[in-house]
Amino acid sequence: MIRLILLCFTILLFTNCTQQPKVDLKYLNGYWEIDRVVDSFGKNEKKYNFNPMVDYFKTTDSIGFRSKLKPNFTGNYQGSKQKLKYRISHKNGKYVITYNSISGSWNDILIEASDDQICIKNKQGIYYFYRKFTPIQL
Repeated sequence: MIRLILLCFTILLFTNCTQQPKVDLKYLNGYWEIDRVVDSFGKNEKKYNFNPMVDYFKTTDSIGFRSKLKPNFTGNYQGSKQKLKYRISHKNGKYVITYNSISGSWNDILIEASDDQICIKNKQGIYYFYRKFTPIQL
């Protein structure tokens, strides 16, 4: 009986751990391009096959910035010098990104950060999935 209980507990623990998205903040840094956007109900999805702009994230000790850049064929990036500053905190088992700009502040939730994908959910419940950007070099 005890073995059965331990087996059930182990299976439950394993399935819960494997179903949780992985968040490793070291993977947030770098160049990311939007892959798809999914609404809060999961019914509507918009796929992006080509992106003229990429998002660049740079985080050090939970403080960072995000900027929009346009890659070119020489391997360089062009963009505004505007950087959206943020702070990442861990609250109630979630990674909260708090952005601060001239127009105000708001929070997003970092759902996943792995070596090949990040997912960010905004306050309207919309999910933004990003893939690692690979520059095209001629």
